[in-house]
Parts: sequence; structure tokens; C-alpha cells
Amino acid sequence: MAVGMEENAAFPKYEPYPANGLKFTVEQRDALLTAADSLHATLSNEDTEALVKELARDDKHAQAIRAFCGSSASTLGCEALEDPLSRLLTKEQIVDMGRLFGSILPSRMASLVLAWRLSAFTSLSPQERCQVTLEWCNSRLAQVRKLGMLVKKLGILTMACSPADDARNPLFDVIGYAGKSGFRDQIMQRLPPTHDECQLLKTARIMPELESGSIELSCDCVIVGSGVGGSVAAEAISRAGYQVIMLEKAVGHGKGDLSTGEPGAYMSVYERGGLFFSTEDDNMAVVAGSAFGGGSAVNWHCSLDPSHHVRREWAQEYGVTWALGDQMADALAAVKEKLAVHTDGVEHNPANTALAEGCRKLGYHCEVAPQQGYPATPDDGGLCAFGYKGGARQGVKGSLLQDAAATGKYKFITQAFVDRVVMSDGRASGVEGNIAGRPFKVKARVVIAAAGALQSPLLLRRSGLTNQHIGKNLRLHPVSFMRGMFDKPMKLWEGAPMTMMSRVVEDLDGNGYGAKLEIPLCHPAVIAAAIPFNGDAVDFKRRAMQIDRTMLTIALTRDTGSGSVESDERGWPRVKYSLNAVDRKHLLQGLAHSARIMIAAGAKEIGWSDPKFASHFASAAGAADPSLEDFLQRLCSEGDPSKFGLFSAHQMGTCRMAGSSSQGATKPSGETWEVLDLFVSDTSTFPTASGSNPMITCAAVAHIVAQKVVERLKGNVSSRL
Repeated sequence: MAVGMEENAAFPKYEPYPANGLKFTVEQRDALLTAADSLHATLSNEDTEALVKELARDDKHAQAIRAFCGSSASTLGCEALEDPLSRLLTKEQIVDMGRLFGSILPSRMASLVLAWRLSAFTSLSPQERCQVTLEWCNSRLAQVRKLGMLVKKLGILTMACSPADDARNPLFDVIGYAGKSGFRDQIMQRLPPTHDECQLLKTARIMPELESGSIELSCDCVIVGSGVGGSVAAEAISRAGYQVIMLEKAVGHGKGDLSTGEPGAYMSVYERGGLFFSTEDDNMAVVAGSAFGGGSAVNWHCSLDPSHHVRREWAQEYGVTWALGDQMADALAAVKEKLAVHTDGVEHNPANTALAEGCRKLGYHCEVAPQQGYPATPDDGGLCAFGYKGGARQGVKGSLLQDAAATGKYKFITQAFVDRVVMSDGRASGVEGNIAGRPFKVKARVVIAAAGALQSPLLLRRSGLTNQHIGKNLRLHPVSFMRGMFDKPMKLWEGAPMTMMSRVVEDLDGNGYGAKLEIPLCHPAVIAAAIPFNGDAVDFKRRAMQIDRTMLTIALTRDTGSGSVESDERGWPRVKYSLNAVDRKHLLQGLAHSARIMIAAGAKEIGWSDPKFASHFASAAGAADPSLEDFLQRLCSEGDPSKFGLFSAHQMGTCRMAGSSSQGATKPSGETWEVLDLFVSDTSTFPTASGSNPMITCAAVAHIVAQKVVERLKGNVSSRL
């Protein structure tokens, strides 16, 4: 162990997202809109009237369809894209984007090389540009494929998102979506001025004086991160009588502060804007909470225990012996009580009801998924994706942090960017960083990194730790959607999400590896991303206008493979991950079972994001139709999830616990192997993937870590534990 470790110069200090994004030039705006128009194009009168005849339910609906068909990216403008793109791209990347769309795509020579067309991309008709985009999306060349996916994403965002101002997207009237202003009215009516976050902001937040000079504070324990892991620790340690300061890089929001539309809301509460953060190869979107309250601020309430397979693997293969005994069982019971986890009176929206009905008809397993907290009304569930939770005991802000604040021993600071852990004589002695550009130091007897599986390993690396497992062993629970079309409203943005769950393919190898089937919470842009793109703008708009009748079932895969997280030049996380053959097989089996379930529940059509598997139409035989089995067998043998709609909402394992430093970065107590009094308390400690929504597993692990920290503060625990 090094004495007085030096800061690791190879890992840059964390830079916050700029408060105000760069502005695109007129030429760059035109280039963005030209690209987005490829997918989001104005339709001809003939195509429009054909869609009206097919889809309109009444005269008002027909009028809305005509308005949407007459819209395009150019008519709506790119303001909804400008802020998130300019804030998340570097100046150099914006210049490259402007050059790509402003100089390369208008070039006939570039079009000949990239698209095998004699005319420049910008001179092609919208339908031709749409076809070229499809060819790019399917290209074997990674850079060309990235270009195609970017054009597709731009089209989807302008088609399905709320405009930057209060103008109404014409799609919303077609699908019956409240939109930004409608949701804001709901929030202002439902959330009282004394709701949980407002109360915390008043009673427990430290507001350093805005004056020159550095800020210096001291406490018994400083916690970096405010998610479930950090909050469990904060409550337990403050309840034991020790002073806790929690540092969170996100902003603390009061009532109505957050946006209520895509993508603006995602910019406020997700790492890298949610929709804009993906693995290095662009094959998987990475959705990670970045808000006061961490993932609990935006998660979907589903609260599942780790399986026996998971606990046995951790104990027997990684030396985390308490995972299989009474200590873990007691921890699970304790945190579920504090987080108000329950199954009583859970109300199910149409999609969750359909999952249960389809499973019942097929004889598949299905159960009510335990929920965390009590929403004020079932419709509050759709708002949690935007960071709004106003019910009793919801999230850590409504439960654990309220309890911690009640002790008088807990304080927190928002917009606090921690650069490194300070060490002395081989022990952690505090942290330092900046608050709104001002340097700060917090001296503490114990430091807990609880910044999540993407940020905690970067903090350890910046602080000079070198264990080979830091940043490695990243598990992502790869997820893909199976889509079902119904003759009745589904509206995945309404009602409580993920209230039913099937384990029918949970254990495909006898060791607990497989997939869980669940119903996601999705707003229009996310649902649009699951629509198969076949190079036909008319077909894409037709499917977009049926978003309200679209059901998505996800196959959440417990991955056997792993990736890594590293730091880019700004200190932001870069994720490297590739889906292996075993996980691909398990995920596709999950999608196949999802298709059978939706057909049994009454779907008239099912399909996947890959245009080759875009549609199978139900027959009178339902799930017993041999043609359905032929379709699904072909999907399982030929489907490649890496190219079509993978995403991850759970990140784990990058500072994993193990019985020796050769197996993991942290001890079974949560303390790092290299530095005393430096603990980790979040999903990064998981030895392997939890195989279920990880909130409760994380809370139980944090409960055990917190007990070790309290013992250390009392001076009763050996540093070897």
C-alpha cells in the first residue's frame, strides 16, 4: 500500500456539463434538419389520405393525422436538439458534425463513396435519403453505421419529442399524449409545496456562501453520491450518532424545476442526457440516473430480491460469504422495511395487465413485482422517468434521506464535483473538488464512494488506486424490446410501470443466467426508437401514429459477459462492452417468449427492431400458430441484438467485492484493498450481475457496508476485514 498516494494524472478531473451549450451556426442547423428530414419527412397528400383512411378513429383524429403527416424536422426546427447536442458534444465534435453535414453530405464525390449515388446526399429526395440512411445503419463499417444511427436518432427526436418552446408536437394529438405543458400542469397540481425534495432542500442542504476562497468542512463520514447505496449508508451512520456530509454532482430541484418533456427532462436527471450516452461502439444506450437521489430519483419502483443463484455465486466463487447467510437475509428485510417495499394494492396499467393475461393463458410464470413507496395516484408512475416522485416514501428522498435528516447529523451539498480522495499514511482522510467552480475540501475519518458503477471507479482511479479490477467487470443487464400492436390503448407512459414480472426464462443454464420479462415505462421518443426502420418514411410515420397502441415487453438479461468503464478527456465515463454469444442467446429467448405472451394477450401484430423481423401478424390460432414458431425460430438463430435497440438501465461490478485483491477491488466489507477507511457502497461492488432490478440488492449490500463503517468509527473493527 502506498503512503500518501498521488493523484493519477492519467485520469482527468471531472468536468461538469456546461451550464449553457454552444450554439450551432445557421449552416449547421440546416445540415441537422436535412439529415433529420430523411426520416421525419412531409408526406404527400396521397400518402396522407391513405393513412387517414387506415388509422383515423373520428374527424378530430383525422385532422391530427393530417397535421402530423404534414410536419417534418424542418417545419418543427432543431431547437429541441440544439441544447442537448451542444452540451454533450465537444467543440471539436460540433465542428466535425458541421463539416460532415455541411460539407461532406452536399458533396457528389462523398455521396458516391458513402452511398453509391451520383447525386449528393442533400440533393436526393427524402425517400432516397431515407433509403441511404437504412443502408448506412446496416453497414459493416462501424463509422458508416454510426452515421446512419445518428441520422435515424435525429429524425426520431424531432418526430417524437417536445419542441424546445411550449409549441405542441403534432404527433401528441394523434396519440393522446399530454406533452410538456400538460405534464407540468399535472405536477403542479399533484405535488404539494412540502413534498420530500423541497423539505430536504430547506432542512439538510448546506449552501456555501458565494464568496472568493476555498470551502473547508469536516465530518465523521463523507459520502460521494446520493443514490440508494449512499443513502442507506447516510441513514445508518447518522442514526448511529455520527456526522455525515453527502456530496452530489447533480442539482437539487424544487417543485416544478425539472423539465417535463423529452429530451429536456433526460438532460436534467440522466448521465450524459440518457438518450445520447451509449457504449463506444454505439450498439447499446446506457441509461444511468444522474440526479439528487441517484437512480432512485428516476427508477420504476420495481424492487426484487437477488436470487439464490446470485447469492450462492457471490459467496462460493468470490468469497463474499455473508451473501448466503443470515446477514444478507436480515439486511434485505431491514432495507425493504425502510424503503416501504410492498405488493399490497398495486394497480396495473393495460400493458402490465396484458403481460399477466398472456402468461396465464400460456401457463408461464408471472407475479406482482414488489413496489417501492406509495405513489399519490397510479398516473404518477409515468412522471418518475422525469425525476418526479411525490408519493409517500418514494425514492431515497422520500424515505432514507428524510430519516437521515431527522437525526440532525446529516447534511448534503449539490453541484459538488469531487476530484479525488485525499489520503494520509495509507488512509483516506477526506475529499476535494469544486462547487460551482470554487475549490472545496471535506475532512473526514471515513470516505464512502457511492457514485455508481460508472463514476465510483473513475473517482478511485483519479485518486491513485491501481487495483486491476477497478473499472473492469462491468455488467449491464442488456435489454431489448419486443413490440406488440393492439386494437386498444396501451399508453406506456401512463400508470405505474413494471408492476408484473415473469421468470419463465430466468434460469436457462441451471445457474441463474437467463432473462426476466417486464413492462417498461416509455414516453414517445423511446417507443419510437423501438420501431423497425425499413427505409420507408411513410411506414415509419404510420407506426409512430400507433405508439399509443404499442406494447413493449423487455427481456432483461443477466449477463455472463462483461465490459469496462474508462475516463475520457473531460473525466466523463466511456463504456466499452460487447454482447457475447451466451447472452445473445438468452436475450433472444426472452424476446421469443415475450412475443408469444403478447400474441396470447391479444396483440394483432408483434415485431422487433430489425426490419427482417419487423412484423408477424396474429392468426386465429394465436400463440399456437406454426408460422409464429417459424418466425421466432428464425429470430433466435439469425437475430443480432447488438445492431438493433440494445440498452442498459443497470450498471454493476466495476469495483467488485471479493475475498482477495486478485479477484476484486474491494473487500467483502466494502473497504478498498489498497486504502484504509475508503469504502465503496453502490452497485459497483456486485461481484456479478444481480439478474434483477438492483435497487434492493444494492441497498442490502450498503446496509452491510454501513455497519462496517459504524464499527470502524467506533474503533471496533480490524482493517483486514
